[in-house]
Amino acid sequence: MAGDPIKRLKYFTGQFLEARDFKAEQDYHVDMRRRGNQAIYGAGIVDNGLQVAAVPGDTTRIAISPGLGVDGQGREIVVAAPLTVSLPPGGASSLTYVVTLQYGEAEVDQQTPDADVSDNTRIEESVTVKFVLDEGSIDRSVALPIAKLNVATNGRVSGAIDPSVRQYAEAHFQGLTVSRDPGGDNRPSLSKLGLSNRGTGGAPVSWNLYTAAVGGGWGVTPNAFEIWSYEPPTKQFELRRDGTTLLAPSGGNVGIGTTAPGSALHVNAKAATTPISAMTVDVQSFGTPANAAASHFARFRDSGAGNLTHFILRGDGKVGIGNGNPAAKLHVTGNGALLNLEGGDHGYIQWYPKGMTAGRKAWIGYGDASSDVLSIQNEAGRVNIHGNEALYLLNRQGVTVSKVSGGNGNLTVEGELQVKAKLQVSGAAIMPAAGNSDNAGILFPRDAFGGTGDAASIRYYARSGEATTLEFRTANDADDHIALMPSGSVGIGTSTPVAKLQVVGNARIDGNLEVTGTLGKLEVAEGDTFAHVRVHDFCIGNSVRHNGSPWQGRALVDNTNTLVINYGSDWANVEIRGHLSNPSSRALKDDIKPLPGAVAAEIIGAMEPVSFRFKSDPGQLKCLGFIAEDVPLAVATEGRDGILPNHIIAALVRVVKDQQQAISTLEARLSQLEAAGKA
Repeated sequence: MAGDPIKRLKYFTGQFLEARDFKAEQDYHVDMRRRGNQAIYGAGIVDNGLQVAAVPGDTTRIAISPGLGVDGQGREIVVAAPLTVSLPPGGASSLTYVVTLQYGEAEVDQQTPDADVSDNTRIEESVTVKFVLDEGSIDRSVALPIAKLNVATNGRVSGAIDPSVRQYAEAHFQGLTVSRDPGGDNRPSLSKLGLSNRGTGGAPVSWNLYTAAVGGGWGVTPNAFEIWSYEPPTKQFELRRDGTTLLAPSGGNVGIGTTAPGSALHVNAKAATTPISAMTVDVQSFGTPANAAASHFARFRDSGAGNLTHFILRGDGKVGIGNGNPAAKLHVTGNGALLNLEGGDHGYIQWYPKGMTAGRKAWIGYGDASSDVLSIQNEAGRVNIHGNEALYLLNRQGVTVSKVSGGNGNLTVEGELQVKAKLQVSGAAIMPAAGNSDNAGILFPRDAFGGTGDAASIRYYARSGEATTLEFRTANDADDHIALMPSGSVGIGTSTPVAKLQVVGNARIDGNLEVTGTLGKLEVAEGDTFAHVRVHDFCIGNSVRHNGSPWQGRALVDNTNTLVINYGSDWANVEIRGHLSNPSSRALKDDIKPLPGAVAAEIIGAMEPVSFRFKSDPGQLKCLGFIAEDVPLAVATEGRDGILPNHIIAALVRVVKDQQQAISTLEARLSQLEAAGKA
């Protein structure tokens, strides 16, 4: 029912379904579709189908072309294939019928009867064609008129079939109706767009926009576009085409703000408070060139606020915007942006001082659509910017002075160039003058921090011939400067450095220091601070102690997980003065287990002491020890090129303790035997 809640069938596994359940499923979809049709369409023909024509060769029948319609209940009236229908029989006189279509449905396709069940299996949706004599009795919400025809006494179509009664569906939206034909004479060449709303006090207000082909309809002019207001029906605007002329309703005059234009263009602006109280457009001509300057072709003025002229086109060719008396060809008066130039590809202003054929021109603008550079160019000569005060070039992202592509000119400053902010040079070099005077190099302000006679500069000059010096200097104290010498030496606090870097005074380095040559002396981190020396191999050596020849050995080597002292046996002996201890706290160790005596005895038993001399020892001191390749793995380093003394000591201690225990046992046994013998 219409007021019942909307429900649709929900399926689940094992559900018991009856015929009424499947019917409910179909009813849901049919009902929702028809609700949508009712909301969007008014009853009528939806497409251009359902056309009626007499059957050729048999005018006792008519043919209805395929098409689609919707009735007032949202039901689709579908003719899927050409439909042929016989006319009513002829009467005593000719009769006029209206052909209508109505929705119909019937149960069909009966299931083959059996002992238990027999019923129809389909519902066929059909179209019922009716011939109605009384057009006024047609309920257009369920019956769609598609044609009007005359049936003669012999039962045949008489005359032309009239399509004017065809009822087309309207499309409804909020406040908007679109239809093919509004009614009245219903000529099918007419289309309508209707807009409706509620005016003051809730009274309905509607407007219709009509277009019509040849013939028009309902009073609409053929080949025209019209706007009507209701109620009562009043034509507000008509735009029709007559050859090449567009005309308004009143004899070809166009009115803006008036329903009775008295000229070709009649503008009547209503009074308002802002921004213009009453606009008046004056159009006139002038008789002779003598009065051209005082006359105007057109003037737009605010006749309600001091007769202020907003635009004027004068007879002498001068144009004023915001100015009623232009003093130049274009005279603009106002505040804010006075001129905007916009181009689809590129826009610019161009001057031809002696005419376009003279070949001289200058312009300002953008070169092309992709460019973001505003250019000022004079193709005939220089660009001069004159003024009585300083010239300022201001830009948020800085100012760049450059030459155009392919040019060979430079920036020349005749006079003093003052830069009061950061000067940044990219892709080029700063090239000051060379020399040893105040007119060369880079000169800092004199007496910048008070006092007298103070100055600082950077100079590049020749001492003699090609012997040059790049000097950082102060003028008030000969020793307070930095000099870069031709030999590559640098002096700080002295102008005569005797080394690559000589500093007279204290020096402090808070960052990194890298020395790739010879460092005579280095003292770091005296006190309680840390000193970090980050090298892979730490090499030391004293050439004096090695017969005066340059020499160094790898004293400390970071060998990943091992710090190696005297890595390459560069020294024959390594002496440690003082105590050498190895960390051995239980807190530093995991997996602590006793060393079995048998394992320790096997290790000691497999070790063979030897005497030897180190090849790198100039004195060939005779040593006692072991060969790393011959000792058990338990006491050798991972590469079997060294031994682990602590491992040997641990094995010896285990063996000695076991021997000591065995001796104690034997002594006790001997004491027992001696006592028994005395007894």
